[in-house]
Amino acid sequence: MFPSARHCSAISLEGIGHDEAHMSSGLIIALDLLDLCAAEGIVKETADLKGVCGFKIGFCLGLTHGLPHTVDRLRRLTKLPIIYDHQKAGTDIPETAESFVQACSAVDRIILFPQAGPKSLEAWVKAVQKAKKVVIVGGEMTHKGYLESDGGYILSDAPKRIYIAAAKLGVTHFVLPGNKPDRMLRIACINNQSSIGNVWCDDFSIREIT
Repeated sequence: MFPSARHCSAISLEGIGHDEAHMSSGLIIALDLLDLCAAEGIVKETADLKGVCGFKIGFCLGLTHGLPHTVDRLRRLTKLPIIYDHQKAGTDIPETAESFVQACSAVDRIILFPQAGPKSLEAWVKAVQKAKKVVIVGGEMTHKGYLESDGGYILSDAPKRIYIAAAKLGVTHFVLPGNKPDRMLRIACINNQSSIGNVWCDDFSIREIT
């Protein structure tokens, strides 16, 4: 157990290696907290641990302290990739994509959940790719009541369509709902059909891993 594990809301089971040409399995630690000093403490404690291959920051740090400032502070402590998860970027009109990506210029990778339709998905994915950053696409969230079949608003086949459309645009990194193993297995079947590559799982608490 990491001493500061209470500050980590989630970590992934499979992540992105140091070099885009060399992908490696490992842990991406999610720094979902408001306290930048606490986030720095977690990075100090974990950056050199075997198996840790990146850090994910969200809007809590990004909006509270400014994304460039947050990344600058963390970059002094690690050379590992820093991923930005805006919860849920990509769900807007196509025309805002490039402005958002410019605002994220300090990070290495960007997570998108393009729920606003295929035109937005294409525009946002291409904007990230144009900026020479790694795009990671999610299609299904972890909470109950998300899909129509579970009482939610999102069509039940939407995640599959999102993953396939993103793969056709050259996306090779995806987020899956780690607390829904049945859904993960169904989505994994797309792997054989659409060349979906590296996936990493959201919503695994650090206590489950350690």
